[in-house]
Amino acid sequence: MAPSEIKPDLLLLPPLPANSPYLTIKRVYTPLPPPPSSLPAELDIALPLPHLTLDSNRAPLFTRTQRALANIYKLIAAVAAAHSIPLAGANALDVRVLILAYPFTFPAWPYKQIGPTYSLEALVLGRWGNLIAVPSPRGAALRDEFLKLRDDWFKWEGAPKIKVISADTDEGPEPNEPGPEPADEPVEAGDDPVRTVVVGGTFDHLHLGHKLLLTMTAFALDSWGFDELDLSGNNEKARMVIGLTAAAQLASKKYAEYLEPWDQRYRAVHGFLEAILRVAYVGPTRDQGRISETWDEGPNGHVVKVDIPRQCMRIEYVEIWDPFGPTITEPEMDALVLSAETRAGGKMVNDKRVEKGWKPLKVLEVDVLDAEEGEGGGAFEMRLGLEDHG
Repeated sequence: MAPSEIKPDLLLLPPLPANSPYLTIKRVYTPLPPPPSSLPAELDIALPLPHLTLDSNRAPLFTRTQRALANIYKLIAAVAAAHSIPLAGANALDVRVLILAYPFTFPAWPYKQIGPTYSLEALVLGRWGNLIAVPSPRGAALRDEFLKLRDDWFKWEGAPKIKVISADTDEGPEPNEPGPEPADEPVEAGDDPVRTVVVGGTFDHLHLGHKLLLTMTAFALDSWGFDELDLSGNNEKARMVIGLTAAAQLASKKYAEYLEPWDQRYRAVHGFLEAILRVAYVGPTRDQGRISETWDEGPNGHVVKVDIPRQCMRIEYVEIWDPFGPTITEPEMDALVLSAETRAGGKMVNDKRVEKGWKPLKVLEVDVLDAEEGEGGGAFEMRLGLEDHG
């Protein structure tokens, strides 16, 4: 899992009101011109959300944030389909959405920030190939602010080269007055900070639905306020636990012969998380995390642990052999992230935990990326690989 040498392009979306529905987002950000003949291998899209800061308790903000992120991923899928841009398989565009807490500012130690939520000061430290800006008034203002912060940060050593490209959208007028903010759904089991969050699934042939689910799992984790890792790595860590279904459990699954091995699936998930969690860093490359792998007997005994350098955070990839995974073998967990179609599974998990006398998990739900009106649902989902959201 060596750091990628590829420099992704960064697309800065102009800010919109936090409650903008999908049709407004589509009208403002499209129609786009035909894509260039040579697409970047990787594209990061910065989505500004005015309701966020870096030190917020994330659970109460989860619903509003995931709705905005889901709308952007839905738009990505629609644009890719319209222009025949592959998002999976060979020569595909690897696209990711980063959450930008804007206009919130936090100039101190931006390279310590961990994603998927960043301030603009941290985003300027990313190693980007091209900066793509939308030439609307808000888009131009955000671009200029980004470039000024970048010049200020690198004024003593010279900023890494970056080319600024205009997206040349034919966008309609920007909405000015936001409507009433949508209420976030109540979070069960209180609003205490989330220090351990868990998500589970197959995560085969990573697609946009997976990216939404994983991004919001990382978002739910309140890692803010932890000290840096000491050299021994023994101090307290925020934990993201990702259960990936064991290959043997998938033998009867449709198209089982095409499913990726467990090791390949966990590496793909980690590659995505590495890219969205560690945009801001100093030095020529990201430091590789401390990796350990255990094969203990009993349920959930196969675990790959990755400690994030300079951050008090650990990601654990667990090979799971039943629908519950570590949620019913580890009492010290705080939240479970799932998709709307697996809502019943969250109730089953908490029923089991209550039977054991453990606290129930906060259940945080992300949308399923449905087809747009006029799209054939089955064909749309097959193109994106969304027929298997697990």
